[in-house]
Amino acid sequence: MDLRYKSRKLRFYAGGIASLLVPDGFYRQRLNRLMASLPAEEMAALLARVDYYNRLASPFDPGEAAVRIGDFRYEKRGAYFLDAKQVMRHFDPDLRFAYQFGDVTRVAETPTIVKSRPICREAQPGNAIPSGQSAPSGNANNLLLKLNSVRHFHFANDRLPFADKKPGVVWRGKCFHEHRAAVLRQFRHHPRMDIGQSHAKRRH
Repeated sequence: MDLRYKSRKLRFYAGGIASLLVPDGFYRQRLNRLMASLPAEEMAALLARVDYYNRLASPFDPGEAAVRIGDFRYEKRGAYFLDAKQVMRHFDPDLRFAYQFGDVTRVAETPTIVKSRPICREAQPGNAIPSGQSAPSGNANNLLLKLNSVRHFHFANDRLPFADKKPGVVWRGKCFHEHRAAVLRQFRHHPRMDIGQSHAKRRH
């Protein structure tokens, strides 16, 4: 593993765990100060982003699986927990939320905080709608939050202007699934693609 990535993970976990020593009340007070300090234009841009992450347009019950913010505790997926905790602790500890950590590829049956959602806007068949609630459109039940940021939100300090870059795709990864294998078979010799799988036991 890259030493820079290890160092970044160490700083992420050390900072995240240290922040747990700070009372949640401090963050709730800080939220009010931050919101009050935003200029109108910045607030409008912020709300536009929130509307994209949360596409639900009416109040909802988060369901039986939801947890109280005050009861949200550390669990196995530490990076996901620390990112979610940093957001949730800004709000009333009696509020509840549902969440699902990991790679989410389906639309949730009830409004759930996730890091990903299918690219769709049509209603999904088979998704149960709780009594008294209207059906959300498409993928709206998947409420996006910046989770596992230490892995997915690291940006290189790239000095090369985008216009000067070579148009193409570079990818390396493990090829466990047939859909990835199909892409490799079809495009591995494409002139604008430099792609290959990196799993030592699947060289075929």
